[in-house]
Amino acid sequence: MESSESKTLRNRNERILILLLSFVAAFRVLIFSAAFPFFSNVDEDLHFDLITQYSHGRPPRTFETVKEETLFWMVPYGSLEFLNTSDQFPGGKFPPPLWKQSGPKAESEFVAAKAEWSTETNFESSQPPLYYIVASLWWWIGKHIGFGDIQSLYWIRFLNVPLMAMVVWLGYTTARIFAPTRVDLRLVNRRVIESLIKAGAFDSLKLPRAHLLTLADGALESGQRQQRDRAEGQGSFFDLLPEAAPRPKSWAAACGTAGSAGSCTAPWNGRRRRRGSWPRSSKSRSS
Repeated sequence: MESSESKTLRNRNERILILLLSFVAAFRVLIFSAAFPFFSNVDEDLHFDLITQYSHGRPPRTFETVKEETLFWMVPYGSLEFLNTSDQFPGGKFPPPLWKQSGPKAESEFVAAKAEWSTETNFESSQPPLYYIVASLWWWIGKHIGFGDIQSLYWIRFLNVPLMAMVVWLGYTTARIFAPTRVDLRLVNRRVIESLIKAGAFDSLKLPRAHLLTLADGALESGQRQQRDRAEGQGSFFDLLPEAAPRPKSWAAACGTAGSAGSCTAPWNGRRRRRGSWPRSSKSRSS
């Protein structure tokens, strides 16, 4: 059995590792927040729209279009780099954002882009309110500190830096509470594992689901054996080495052994692209 001294040392090492992972996760978000343009090909615009609504004490109750206040932030500070290609613009170069332009041409671009985005439905309105309440308070603090214009947008983004570190630590704490040693295989049986595989919970392994189903029994038996050895105080140096799962030569070969073509689902890669490109008027500038 593991002594109390070694257990204390292991717990300390775990916490150091989790702190390191929290720092790495926070640093990654910091780099993204500082380097990537605003309102590009992710749904940042929709989340920002909810933050502005919550800041006025008006949580959404239906799926509505983006609010007028949000458009006055999205349009001038939005970016085209991840929504279009450079050959769609004169000279093969992306134009500067509208907040760096002036004159009648910039005004017409603003009106066109605003009209385009005003039809966008905010499907993030169904999300839980906790994050948006915290972000709206953070937004309010930034305004009273004196942040304005583009500084306010960076201020909102940088809120995610400590939040990401907290998420990593929260995940570790939750796992320590509910699974201090290992998950109880009496609760997680073959049926649960198969349901998770079919739902796509293990798609990040980049293995066909049909192949994962064939490995379920072996994985459960291995877990049960390790739990028995741990309960009896037995261990081996070779137990530290994970057994490599044999990967099929091709997805089609794995499906051929599955017995049912309907159960063969290739790992889903990629993300559904949002509607259209922004703004439409910018596309036509090269014509």
